[in-house]
Amino acid sequence: MLISFRFKNPSSNFISLSLRRLIIPLGIVLFVNAFGQTDPESEDPVIVSDGESIVSQKDEIELVEDSSVGEAVKRRPDLGFANVTIDGEDSNMSLDSISADSVESVEVLKAVTPELDADSRGGSVNLKSKAAYEQERVRTQGNVEYLYNPLFDHSGYDARVSVSGPVNKKRTIGGRFSLRSSDTFEGEDRLGRDWRTETIDGVTHTVLDEFGIEVEIEERKTVELSGGLDWKVNDALSLFVRGMFQDSEGKGTKPKVDYRIYHDEGEDDRAQYESFDGFIGEVSNVPVKTGLVAWESTNEKVEAATGFLFESDRFEIDGKLTYQDNEYNEPEFLVIDFVKPGVDIRYDITNSNYPTVEVTNGVNLKDPSLFLFEDYNSQEWRTQNSDLISALNAKWNEAFGVEDIFMKFGVKRRVRERDQFEGDKIYDVYAGIYSMADVVSNERFSDLSGGRYSIDAFPDYYKASAFGKDNADGFTLNESRTRESSAPNTYTADEEVDSLYAMMNWDIGKFRSVIGWRHERTSVSFRANEVLKGTDVESEDRVLVGYTEADDLGGVVEPVYLATNPRVGESTYGNDFPNAHFRYKWTEWLTLIGSFTNTIERPDYESVVPYRRIDHEDKDISEGNPGLKPTLYTNWDFSFDIDLGKGSALSVELFDRRVKDLIFDSEVEVPVVVDDGSTVLYELRRSENSSDSQGKIQGFELTLRQAISLGFVPDGFSWNINYMYQDSEVEYLINDKRLLLNQTHVPKNSIRATLNFENERFFVQLKYSYKDTEFRRVAELASDREYEKSQGELDLNLNYRINKNVRLFADFDNITEAADNNRYEGDESKPTFYRFEGWTGKVGFKFDI
Repeated sequence: MLISFRFKNPSSNFISLSLRRLIIPLGIVLFVNAFGQTDPESEDPVIVSDGESIVSQKDEIELVEDSSVGEAVKRRPDLGFANVTIDGEDSNMSLDSISADSVESVEVLKAVTPELDADSRGGSVNLKSKAAYEQERVRTQGNVEYLYNPLFDHSGYDARVSVSGPVNKKRTIGGRFSLRSSDTFEGEDRLGRDWRTETIDGVTHTVLDEFGIEVEIEERKTVELSGGLDWKVNDALSLFVRGMFQDSEGKGTKPKVDYRIYHDEGEDDRAQYESFDGFIGEVSNVPVKTGLVAWESTNEKVEAATGFLFESDRFEIDGKLTYQDNEYNEPEFLVIDFVKPGVDIRYDITNSNYPTVEVTNGVNLKDPSLFLFEDYNSQEWRTQNSDLISALNAKWNEAFGVEDIFMKFGVKRRVRERDQFEGDKIYDVYAGIYSMADVVSNERFSDLSGGRYSIDAFPDYYKASAFGKDNADGFTLNESRTRESSAPNTYTADEEVDSLYAMMNWDIGKFRSVIGWRHERTSVSFRANEVLKGTDVESEDRVLVGYTEADDLGGVVEPVYLATNPRVGESTYGNDFPNAHFRYKWTEWLTLIGSFTNTIERPDYESVVPYRRIDHEDKDISEGNPGLKPTLYTNWDFSFDIDLGKGSALSVELFDRRVKDLIFDSEVEVPVVVDDGSTVLYELRRSENSSDSQGKIQGFELTLRQAISLGFVPDGFSWNINYMYQDSEVEYLINDKRLLLNQTHVPKNSIRATLNFENERFFVQLKYSYKDTEFRRVAELASDREYEKSQGELDLNLNYRINKNVRLFADFDNITEAADNNRYEGDESKPTFYRFEGWTGKVGFKFDI
């Protein structure tokens, strides 16, 4: 059979190219499929969703009867999604806390229909809830897990139990209750490197500017309660109320060692390059810093929802009110640094991923008494995020008297608020001798990055905190740095989104369509602070942080704190989002699906608030951009699903995304006047919009679910593979220069694949995921652009059913110990960040009685 498509739109050349790119993978699939089960006359027909959305067969999820929705989703790693909705509304509920018995269906919606928020791009897991009184019986389910992190030889647990089902004999009232308790641990080690171009002995080289080693570990204890009540008032009306409360406490530490390698010729107190041959550098007078970041935190989450559903022969009306609140507190966030100047080192970057450093002038960096106090920040941090959602929907079945048409209408209001407070107290002078020996930790980290590095001496959190309190009179507060850090990071931001929509569904034999329109009006406001620094005399020339005036003699006057001024701002904009979807069931084994949608990505709160966070140690500035506009997407999707029989299916999707005002992270160098009056170049990072030119993302997605049927292979084996190709192009505007580059955070190739075995007692899954090198941050110079290296990960999941009520399981993540978030600037010879978490495992049992 010959299938041909003709497109009259700007994407036609791309579609032709994509079809040519598909020839090889499709050929492989069909070849492999020849050894599988491919009878189109099988007993398993194509499964097509009959809900309000058109869902591809590949995006439907089979629920695991005696477990959670989270487990069902994890068994389908080929599905990508960015949002979780329950009955069409956003929710913070963990998928692991929702039992399979409490939902009617789980779907991954790739294309946004009018009743969903227009920012639901990237795919949404949509759960359709089921009233508890509809359960056949009262069920008690739960699980107990033992967690282990071998990198730090630390263990923990996670336990959950839930009870749900009808409450009365008439089965008109049902309820759910769930309790969870956990003690979890996360840990990783990191390497950080900064590079710069320097001329040494008349030759220009790329040399190390900084090399740092750090470890971050956090333990978190959590208790969570959730519950709900469903009431069938009569045949037409039902009500529900649901709630969740979660309380967690955390303790975290991050010890670190930094080799601060500067090349500022002519200044006696700065490090000096003596020689560099392209790989080995000899540097004298290097300041080596050892420090600690530590915190204790509390985090409270609350979610409550109530609503109703009224159903008659032809009309349905439902309403829902949801409130979410998340309050995170760090009553004491401690940052302390000690420094040992005058260290001569030799470093070797033959393997730039793992530089080696050797002390050449006999300084013993394991001796904590050599490290003297540099600065100390005792900080308090609070954030509170609240979200109030109210929605009303009406559905008209058999619209206009036509049996196969329904229409739906709705209105919604969403009000979000973020309050953030940062209270810094930065001290950088101590009246006396304060060395790290006074507060040194008894702990050591000697096996970092596969045994390549160690941190042999660093401050202890409790000792440093106690020393600061006991000797408070000896410390001098740096008011300028304190105000500069805390005031701009304290703000309130509000966002209100009002929306309304209308849509129509029409079934005509093998053809189904959904067309509709949605309008959203967004209002954003903020209340923030700006810090003024300048001379310490009255002047009309006071300016923002980072600048100062020249004195009458032509010298530079040291800038001091002058004032904190409030800043307010707001913006309002409206957008229309028309969309159309269709599905045509061509034959019993071939279904065509297409859609045209418009979506939006709004800036984050922190991106629009005019804060300014300055890190003098790393010479970094991050700031907000009040003029940031939302990103708008126009999306074309076309796919065809082929039922291959007996549980096997193939899906091929072509897509074209047009992007306007893309939000991206930029980096430029700016001059900053520091406290000693000198001018230093800092790296300024903030979010920007792309140029007026429209960007694009084009590609295809191939998904194959295949039962393996070979004579020498036992029954029960199957494999699932998802491959995505994305070609992107966006014009960025940096310092008035237009740069045509790939879109940030869009890898060109990605693969998610599983090999499964399942029978009555066993379920075994080996999962592999891979993504190409990813463009992350835009800079004017190609050598300064940041990328994340390609990475692959292998996971293993084991399940054994003892009887109908109890299952044993074991999960092992990242069993090949692949590096995560491995980044570089310009090219791979300049790695900047490396994070290693190692493999982690958990074993336990699940029960259903």
